[in-house]
Amino acid sequence: ISEIIDRAVKDHPELGIGMAAEEANGGAQLRSVGNTFQLNESAVIEACNLKFAIEYQMKNVNAAAEALLDMPARAEEELDPVTLHNQALIGVETNLADSFSKLQYLLGHNPFPPETFANLLLLYCKYEYYDLAADVLAENAHLTYKMLSQYQFDYLDALITLQSSESDAYTKFDSLSNSKLVELRKRHQHLQEIRENDGGITTKTNIDVRSLQQAIDSVEQTMEEFLPSLLSQAKLLWDKSQW
Repeated sequence: ISEIIDRAVKDHPELGIGMAAEEANGGAQLRSVGNTFQLNESAVIEACNLKFAIEYQMKNVNAAAEALLDMPARAEEELDPVTLHNQALIGVETNLADSFSKLQYLLGHNPFPPETFANLLLLYCKYEYYDLAADVLAENAHLTYKMLSQYQFDYLDALITLQSSESDAYTKFDSLSNSKLVELRKRHQHLQEIRENDGGITTKTNIDVRSLQQAIDSVEQTMEEFLPSLLSQAKLLWDKSQW
């Protein structure tokens, strides 16, 4: 990724790559470079968006924001769907309404990044706009099975149920967290078995290393799904002073 960006800086100085950071820090406003052939040829937009995704996934929010600022300046109407989606994610803390607006716009203009649907719903629920989340689900039922995993649907369903019945929502969270706990234990057991088998191997192959990493990733992914439902249960009890 860095090589692509560095090459674009060298080969296409007219794109002003990285100059947006200076504008954000009080520098002169930049003019749009437009969606030119040179911009497309450089692949710098794709590289910056990929860098953003990696940093954002690793919870490095500042680095993710910098990845977007490395992009050449473009007007909002010139932005590609992936960049607009990523700007919406990074702007949540500073301008929530604008982030909602960007994601809503994308949802109405196909093609859009497949994560758009789930991210809009999860953000609505995070900030307790449960009625809006329910409306989006109802209006886009055709996207539910294509763009939401079973876990995402069940978790969103439990969150939206909070609006009508906290007890029913608690039951759904409980069922979801118990299911994920069983899955987590199985994945931990699988990881332990791989590590024990590796203990007797003096020379690791690429397959051994890959299997171990896949097992670790599976545990981390399941943990990321287990914790939200468990914490949602805990919040319900906390709000009722049931320490």
